[in-house]
Amino acid sequence: MDISAEALKHLEVMANRQQKPEVITVDHSSGAQLSFLVTYDGAGGMDAKDITSSLERFDETPRNRKGIASFETLDSFIDHANRFQNTNSALFATKLSDDISIQCVVDYHDRVNDLDGEEHADAKPRHGQHRGRHDFPLSEEYKKWLAISERNEPLDTREFSYFLEDNIIDVMFLPDFLRPDGKAPETPADQDLLALIQKLEGKPCGPEKLMNLAKGLQVNEDTKIKAFYDRNSGQSKIGFESEHTDAEGNKLDVPNMFLISIPVFNGDQHYRIPVRLRYRPRAGTVVWMMELHRPDIFLEDAFKLACGKAAKETGLPLFYGNPE
Repeated sequence: MDISAEALKHLEVMANRQQKPEVITVDHSSGAQLSFLVTYDGAGGMDAKDITSSLERFDETPRNRKGIASFETLDSFIDHANRFQNTNSALFATKLSDDISIQCVVDYHDRVNDLDGEEHADAKPRHGQHRGRHDFPLSEEYKKWLAISERNEPLDTREFSYFLEDNIIDVMFLPDFLRPDGKAPETPADQDLLALIQKLEGKPCGPEKLMNLAKGLQVNEDTKIKAFYDRNSGQSKIGFESEHTDAEGNKLDVPNMFLISIPVFNGDQHYRIPVRLRYRPRAGTVVWMMELHRPDIFLEDAFKLACGKAAKETGLPLFYGNPE
């Protein structure tokens, strides 16, 4: 800050005599004028308070753009960034458990070094006070299935039935390449999905089979004890083998997987996510467990795709993390 000789002389005069509060202006090196309220405390001392910002509200236009604009959709966030960006604006994206967001710092610091190594000696720091922000909203479908997947206690038949009735629209009909007599997958995405299900040893089913299971399932458990003797080592082993049968005594064949098609973020593309299905006999009835396969993978993919879209449509550099 440059304090003019006239301002210093004025302060000296005020210090030497008791005087009512007064507003003085000081010329800044940027060309702007700063305003201070100078008060006399009655004991020979003075106090100066910067009131430049307080007086700015009476100006026709503010000195700088400040504030954080929040946007409900990624497209609106991108439009705002394109409206105000300059050569030094930058994007910052964060994916934490409680913060999945992207923001644009419009007045970010000048670039010091180019990618080709050229240095800009005249680069200046900026305030970084003008920003736009979009918090990625997890879809209601994703939150529901994630909650049921992370549930500690299994579902009884009634809970299992109610949940499926409310969310059966998310369950996919089996693609042709997953049917016993279906054709081989044609697209890379279908090939990857088939490979994943085979790796998980999945026996997937469609919504109709799931709804039949939700109506009720009787499980009879027959436990057999088998003894084994190894002549070479002289060791004996005892094993327990359980077999589940239905009400007619037939061997029970329950699918261990199904597929759901849901968006990770509101209004975003749908992902085909395998859901493991497990059951367990308990006190004469059956309890159920449903577990999403690696939901973090789908969240990461949706996050990276959305951030990549913002970077592409704004042409701004993208950093993963928080700005200083």
